[in-house]
Amino acid sequence: MRAAAAVLAAALVIAGPAPASAAEQADDETAPTIVDSGIAPGLIGVRPTITATVSDDVGVVRVELTSGRVRLATMAGTDLTTVTLRADLSSLRPPDAELILSAYDAAGNVGSSTTWVLLDQDLPTATLVPAAGAALGGTAKLQLTGVSGDTVSATLNELNTRRELGVFDPSGWTLLWNTAGQADFPTVTLTDQAGNRQTLLTKYRVDNEAPQIGAVLDWQTQVGSEVVSAPRGRVGGRGSFLPTVTDETRLRYTWLVDGKVVSTDGHWNTGTTSRNATVELRVTDATGHMASRKFAVVVDNTKPSAAITAPGTLLRGSRLTSTVKATDPSGIWKTRLSGASADFAAPYTSSIAAGKDGKKTLTWTVTDRLGNATVVKRTVTVDNTKATVAFAKAPKNKAKVKGTVKVAASASDKNGVARVELLVNGKVVAVDKKAAYKFSLNTKKYGKKIKVQLRAYDKAGNLTTSSTRTWYRR
Repeated sequence: MRAAAAVLAAALVIAGPAPASAAEQADDETAPTIVDSGIAPGLIGVRPTITATVSDDVGVVRVELTSGRVRLATMAGTDLTTVTLRADLSSLRPPDAELILSAYDAAGNVGSSTTWVLLDQDLPTATLVPAAGAALGGTAKLQLTGVSGDTVSATLNELNTRRELGVFDPSGWTLLWNTAGQADFPTVTLTDQAGNRQTLLTKYRVDNEAPQIGAVLDWQTQVGSEVVSAPRGRVGGRGSFLPTVTDETRLRYTWLVDGKVVSTDGHWNTGTTSRNATVELRVTDATGHMASRKFAVVVDNTKPSAAITAPGTLLRGSRLTSTVKATDPSGIWKTRLSGASADFAAPYTSSIAAGKDGKKTLTWTVTDRLGNATVVKRTVTVDNTKATVAFAKAPKNKAKVKGTVKVAASASDKNGVARVELLVNGKVVAVDKKAAYKFSLNTKKYGKKIKVQLRAYDKAGNLTTSSTRTWYRR
């Protein structure tokens, strides 16, 4: 036995005896016989499957289906007897078509059979109810509407295996389908009286299970353009619940707080009070299955505790560095000194340009992880102007001195003088913190040449010095 070689639309090959010899072929003048063309007069679809039976005294080697000069299908082999051709008649012009089935033997003899058919190139149509993409569960009622008049059957089939799942009742084109254990996305196959078939993709999703709600419930708050995640179990301000829910279909949410419905989209304004509350989530999927779960939460609408710990009220320098201390049960999200970048980690310290001398307000905004914000302020005075200091009463420069010498200083500053120092030969020998500033200097402690100078500090820390006087001890 030798397997026949299938060509183009060939679907079935029948093995036969050994091929005829060259001598047998040369003496063969008998044409093959078409025992059964497999084509019945009347309606025929656009892609028919034709099973023909042929015979020959030596052997049929090729079978062809043609219409005019158009070759519609062919099969080649050795000693063919029963062949199956899958033809495509879409190139023919309806309604009448002449189909010629021809069988050839090795000697070139041909036998033919002609059949006139009524060609139907219109595929059957219908509309799915429920519409494509619907979610189904339990025993689902399917219906076809707008079914084309020549449709003779409709079946529901598994997508991958094409296994038949049910047959629509043609009286109303309905089918009750038990979805238990069935796969998603079955297809519907329509067949008309000419044998044309149309496959409808239902995209149905089978869901026979209730949604699953996770044990974790998170909360997010929108603060300006930023999203803040709250500590687990805490909610506050205006925000959104973030549950973990799994299901194969679209879900409908209902949120209740202490038994009252507060939201269907997860957004909730918690109000202004802080309290303990019970949040319940009820979820319904597209097939009507429902699940619910309760969560205990702390509603925190209390602002953070915050206080500026630095700097003092009188400052000097080109930049002002400030620190704020902040605490909150829900945690601090960020702090920000007005004019500086946000600080997200303690210790919360920032600096800004000092600017000109004068009063300046430092403003801190402290925000917790629920969006509650506290604003604290401190007014400071910027002072980068030095005090003035001079000898008010003392021996003149190059004076000759002996014993104990009295020195009086004059000093002033718009924000106050902190102290005045007396320096001898570059070293501080006396300090006076009260006006008028007076010193007594025992010249015996020093050499023959004594250099005396005054230095003053204002309350901001700026310092200034007087001119130096040189005395000579007698």
